[in-house]
Amino acid sequence: MGYSLEMGGEEIAEVEFENGDTQTVRSGQGGSMAFGAEAQIPNIDFLMFQATAGIKYVTNQAENANIRLTRFPLEFMAHFAITPDLSIGGGLSYHTDINLKGENLVEQKKFDNAAGPVLEAAYKGFGLRYSNLNYTDQYGDKYDASALGFYYKFTFNVM
Repeated sequence: MGYSLEMGGEEIAEVEFENGDTQTVRSGQGGSMAFGAEAQIPNIDFLMFQATAGIKYVTNQAENANIRLTRFPLEFMAHFAITPDLSIGGGLSYHTDINLKGENLVEQKKFDNAAGPVLEAAYKGFGLRYSNLNYTDQYGDKYDASALGFYYKFTFNVM
């Protein structure tokens, strides 16, 4: 199980509030929660494989409207333990069902599924991650959805 907060990407919407303030929604930003499985090859204790599925979500600060960007990431990673507490990893992030909804305040957009590399480095489950993705909307416009963030992952031993 893991949680992350990420920032980055291009502006895909800007919301203007009644008081004149604005908020930008960026394609790479959001908070994530994911569940998955981790496997280790017998007799190779420094190599782990992970597969996770989750949701990545960002919303606005308005009290009277809900503008949100949602996507459902699937990730497949390999992690190498440098020490029992320190690891690095890399793999593929695949985002599905990418939608921007804005309750008539911003244009609703649907994006094609997107895939790209992801890199991570962690100490005792806390880490940094970088993903490099591009989203394409229903009009063919492309947005850099690359993100940099912090995460926390933990596993449950079931065997």
